[in-house]
Amino acid sequence: MNTSSLPNFLVIRLDTATGFYKVGWDSDMPLGRFTHIEKICKTTSSAAITPNHPLYEQYQQACLTATQYNKKPLTTQHHQLFEKGWLPVPLSLHNLISSTQADEIGCFVQPATKLMQKLCQQHHEVWAVVHQQKIINVLSRTPPRVMQPVEFHVWKNHCLQKLAQSDGEIQTGRLCVQETGLWFCPEAS
Repeated sequence: MNTSSLPNFLVIRLDTATGFYKVGWDSDMPLGRFTHIEKICKTTSSAAITPNHPLYEQYQQACLTATQYNKKPLTTQHHQLFEKGWLPVPLSLHNLISSTQADEIGCFVQPATKLMQKLCQQHHEVWAVVHQQKIINVLSRTPPRVMQPVEFHVWKNHCLQKLAQSDGEIQTGRLCVQETGLWFCPEAS
């Protein structure tokens, strides 16, 4: 069913699964999964709101409101993950992505996803160099292609030697994208 001509509401809702506030169309954020916070406006379309759209200013204001709502959950998530032993991966690591800015609602999922893609494709298992509880370098533990055992051993040793050139301890773990950014979760010892 085409909803592009039906009335729709631009809303702010709380995602009950994550605890973060989002701005979007009523039809895309069903009640139950989302808790209604505020209705921004009614439209006759679900088209993307770009700078040329007549509702752009209202959309921008809604995003600013959601950003304010998300400050506390972001701080809470950061502290909880750090207490679990996870370490934030600097979004500016190796300057692999052009923008390390938060999205329109103050979260860092988009730049974190882009950085993880650049660092390790879809493979989340990595080696990380940790120095004074900070991530210095990250390399994927999965080779870029299928390798024979001997070739894999050479590739692995080369990666570990490259990481050993940095000050810090090499740890194994995985990368996880969260609203607060990209995190390294070390394997249990």
